[in-house]
Amino acid sequence: MDHDREQAPDAETSVSDGGAEGQPHLPTEMLAEVAKHLATANPAETVKNLVKFAAVSKSAREVVYDDPAFTTFWRQLDRLRTAAKGLHSLDLPDADLDDITWAAGPTLKFLSGAEQSAVVDRILSGSDVERQALAINLMADHIGDLGGGNRTRLIERAFELFEQHNPVYDPDLPSVGSTLVRAYGYLDRDQKVRFLNAMANHPARAQYFANAVASHSTDHSNSLPPSEPAAVTQSSHLDNSITAIEASVDELIRDNTIVPDETIDVIYAVSVSINSAYDHARRELRDASRTRDRSTLAR
Repeated sequence: MDHDREQAPDAETSVSDGGAEGQPHLPTEMLAEVAKHLATANPAETVKNLVKFAAVSKSAREVVYDDPAFTTFWRQLDRLRTAAKGLHSLDLPDADLDDITWAAGPTLKFLSGAEQSAVVDRILSGSDVERQALAINLMADHIGDLGGGNRTRLIERAFELFEQHNPVYDPDLPSVGSTLVRAYGYLDRDQKVRFLNAMANHPARAQYFANAVASHSTDHSNSLPPSEPAAVTQSSHLDNSITAIEASVDELIRDNTIVPDETIDVIYAVSVSINSAYDHARRELRDASRTRDRSTLAR
């Protein structure tokens, strides 16, 4: 993460280092305790948080970039981001758009804004409206992982499909109602008004939406989080788990002979493993900080 280090200015006289304003120096242990809470469930957000924190002072920068627990975390995060990008770079011409979206969706949060744009472009450029609607719906579970611009693009297309959809004459067009149910928390006030108007102008569409709400509520109440893959367990070494993930991605890239359905299942399994490994890395960062704090206090 040297490029991030270069972005952090040298703040020798910062408040936290007891600089020009004469404030007391904050202990390294306290800075580390603060920094570990900046590693969130979203990798892109985590990077931004830690880079900004490192810019606060020289001591903060040393914690973020030189502390062994954080250097290990950076290395693991970089490997997982590379693996996620590898999944999204796969060329699968025989696979359906919605299947690919479902399989790789859990790792969207590891991609840069430009890479996320490429994923959204691929969905919106699809000529099969039914497949496109299904792909957008499958993306709805990860809508919060997208940057604002890409999120808006998908929501706008979902609106177009919803407003054009007549459930009486086109009952086979899937997902558009469910998409907006799941993305509702991300709609702004104008979009919510637009949504209500679309239903008010078409009673059959309103009924379709009501059915989507009921279906989503049932699915949500009965759902269970995916089981943690065997490759990532409390007893395993995380680096070995990441190595296994990397090997799986490399095999997917090399082997183009796997039938689409099997490939999609493997991609999804690897996506879940990447997320689990990232959560494991965050836990190890947190626990390493606690261990260090206890040992320091003991001295």
